Formats: sequence, C-alpha cells, structure tokens
Amino acid sequence: MAFIQQSSDLREVNQLLTDVMARQKHSALIDGGNLNLICDAVIDLAQVGDGDDDENRLLAAAVLGRLSAVARSRKDQAFVRISELFEHKPLPIETLADGDEKYYAALSCAEINSD
Repeated sequence: MAFIQQSSDLREVNQLLTDVMARQKHSALIDGGNLNLICDAVIDLAQVGDGDDDENRLLAAAVLGRLSAVARSRKDQAFVRISELFEHKPLPIETLADGDEKYYAALSCAEINSD
C-alpha cells in the first residue's frame, strides 16, 4: 500500500496491481478503505503536472477498470472516480499498448457512457 501511495509513476502502480492480481493477492490490498486510497492515488497520478496528459488519464481509467473488476460488489467505488479524469472525449483506446489496459479502459469508458 505504501508503494502505491508514494509512487510517482502510474505505470509502476499499474504493473504492481497487475502482478498482485495475477497472484490473486488483491483481496488484502483492496480490503476496507484501501480501495478508496488506491483510487485516490491513481487519480492524483493521472493529474500530475498540468493535468492535461490525456494518455496518462486513459491509463488511469484502465487502472480503475482493473480495480473495479476485482472489487466486484464495491466496483462503484472505482467507477465513480472515472468522471474526474475526462473533461472531454478520451483518446482512442488503441493509444494504449497492452491488451489488458485496452480492455479495462474500455470497461471504464463504457461505465461513463452508461449514465
């Protein structure tokens, strides 16, 4: 948890979450209030600097989508934050290099459009 909160690189956080989820150790990581803390850290990293790094925001949407997939009954805690990332239409999903990132970003973007 400390690594996520102290990180300055969203890609590193995404990789850590990917690794933790692959080992199926994510339950402890997102337990209790930790899910909100992770979402806060992801949003903060997406808005680092001048806040207009569209690719970084799309990656953050992918991370939130990944979190929502494993949080199951608490998925809304991740999805509710997605609207903070986009003031206008996000970049195309194809901007992301990784297939998993594309899937989870699409999951997040679909949630925005569902409202």
